[in-house]
Amino acid sequence: MKKKEIGEVIKELRLAADMSQKELAEGICSQAQISKLEKGSEFPYSVTLYPLAQRLGVDMNYFFEVTHNPDIDYVKKIRKKIRYFIRLRDYKSVNEIVQSSIRNPLFSDNESQQFLFWHLGIVKFYLEGNKTASLNLLEKAKNMTYNPKFHKERELEIMNSIGIIQNETKDYHSAYITYIDVLKHLRSLPKVKDELFEVRILYSISRNLAQMGRYEEAIEYSLDGIESCKTNESLYLLGELKYMVGYSYLNLDNQQLGSSYIFSAVSIFENTEQFHMRDEIKKQMKKFRINIT
Repeated sequence: MKKKEIGEVIKELRLAADMSQKELAEGICSQAQISKLEKGSEFPYSVTLYPLAQRLGVDMNYFFEVTHNPDIDYVKKIRKKIRYFIRLRDYKSVNEIVQSSIRNPLFSDNESQQFLFWHLGIVKFYLEGNKTASLNLLEKAKNMTYNPKFHKERELEIMNSIGIIQNETKDYHSAYITYIDVLKHLRSLPKVKDELFEVRILYSISRNLAQMGRYEEAIEYSLDGIESCKTNESLYLLGELKYMVGYSYLNLDNQQLGSSYIFSAVSIFENTEQFHMRDEIKKQMKKFRINIT
């Protein structure tokens, strides 16, 4: 594995946080010095490195761990495994990995601890049903790097998890406020790693609005999400978004448009072999007297 220099790590973290060199340097050093550090032509003193680490949301030791520790690849693999089990909704496996990692020295840096506490908060809700403990852990995770001037993508992901739990517990108004806040800050980021994050938020907002009976607004956000799917050439959540449009139109007594979007959603689920989603729509459509074969 190629050994990294501290300047490379600073640059990677800065870009991940969507900061310019000027923004990172503000109140700490000059922009020219940041440029020299990233190029490797200058080595940072501890009096400079410490505030830089704080602004970048990591412990100062993180720089030395990444530059000298080949096990950093192991940390990345564990994170990917946790996210994989989250997608499968296998919260028991997530909990086992988080519990075994949280005291591992390889995960002692601030960024890794934030990642683990984020997922600990998720499993606290889905395994134990403890909303209060879950939200407390998620807030703790968010605040580990929170800076009102710079909203990082990771913080927005954590806020999204907060919104999901609020919505799951039928605190629809609080969830709506959280989702809208996430969407606003997400759209202000100059660069986003996960291009489909916005699609997830738009779907969450539309579903949330439909649950509150605000069907016209639900349609607007769903259509916005459908356009995002087209832009990204992705089927991710496209069926769910079309279903939300159809469901909302049906609740507004527009049978023609509603049915059109419902059948389009069913077609997507069949083509992507999400038969459980197709079958769930069949059940839901009985009350609207729409027969799906």
